[in-house]
Amino acid sequence: MNAFVAIMLEAYRELNSKKLFWITMIISALVVLIFLAVDLGENGLTLFGWKLGFGPSALSMDKEVFFKRMFIQFGIAVWLAWIATVLALATTAEIFPNLMGHGAIDMVLSKPIGRLQLFAMKFASGLLFTGLQVAVFCGASFLVIGIKTGAWEPGIFLAVPVMVVFFSYLFSACVLFGVLTRSTIASLLLTLLVWFAVFIGNSAETGLLGFKRMQEQRLEAIDTRIQRQAMIVESSERRAAGQPENEQYADRLVQARTLAEQLQQERTGTERDLANIDKWHRITFAAKTALPKTGETIGLLERWLISAADLQPTPAPSPEAIEMADADGAEEPPASMWDFQPDQAQLEADLQSELRGRSVAWIVGTSLLFELVLLSIAAWRFQRRDF
Repeated sequence: MNAFVAIMLEAYRELNSKKLFWITMIISALVVLIFLAVDLGENGLTLFGWKLGFGPSALSMDKEVFFKRMFIQFGIAVWLAWIATVLALATTAEIFPNLMGHGAIDMVLSKPIGRLQLFAMKFASGLLFTGLQVAVFCGASFLVIGIKTGAWEPGIFLAVPVMVVFFSYLFSACVLFGVLTRSTIASLLLTLLVWFAVFIGNSAETGLLGFKRMQEQRLEAIDTRIQRQAMIVESSERRAAGQPENEQYADRLVQARTLAEQLQQERTGTERDLANIDKWHRITFAAKTALPKTGETIGLLERWLISAADLQPTPAPSPEAIEMADADGAEEPPASMWDFQPDQAQLEADLQSELRGRSVAWIVGTSLLFELVLLSIAAWRFQRRDF
């Protein structure tokens, strides 16, 4: 325990002496200042009391929801999850390369501490950067949001463990590359490359899920048209049978049957496309399961702090229903199904429901398993390496 406390104090002193640590703290304070400056007016956003004339207003959005979304989507998702994380990686990437430098490791190992214990302590000290940074940011945000809205939301501090876990995914890769290369620059660049690959994989899975839901909407729309067209064909057949000498009814029957066949062909093609998208989505989902879920880990905060109802966009006015053809004639050929326009509000709601339905155990558990594999390899190499 004494060794752990000593290493953590040493890590804090090292962070305290680094310019990047204090630069990050200063920028965090500026972000909180933005929270303090922005407010909801009756006609839109205000900045230090000045009317901006755009954005949501106090009449269209609850102030508490607005500041929670601002905290998550700007403070967490943009500042902490991207900019501050890069700065944290740049600061902590040198921990293991410097430790393994000639002379430094000899002095540390001369103390009564095992290599595996030393590895674990140094990894924990690396997480200290993010922990302190997020704790200070959350504390300031808690005060500002409480003062601005009167709602004191202790759930904001959930960002501390969530962001530490998020950072640990990337830091584990940085540690592995640092142990293997002994180079701060190489470990940082390779970690950023891994992060980019994970981002692409996660985005591909989410994008394919959106396409899948859109194709399902398209298929439902085609089925609705097919049912309506079947009624028109049946009506046309009765009229053509009742007056076989009337060429007008015969032409309308041919037209109705042709359109019904086109709709069936369109349905077959849509089913085929949906099957292909579903196949690729299952492949990307399996790959995503083996990778850290960086975006969805951050998304847990939105899930815990903001209800799903508050995330739903304002629905657009529904289009007028297409009237059924009257009994005297067949329906005019409708617009091609290639012109199908999905219900964006429903599509967004379905996507949010799907993502929010994914369990915390899957999001965090499989990500930590990925991290454990990387750390196991790094620790094994650290123990066996001849310094």
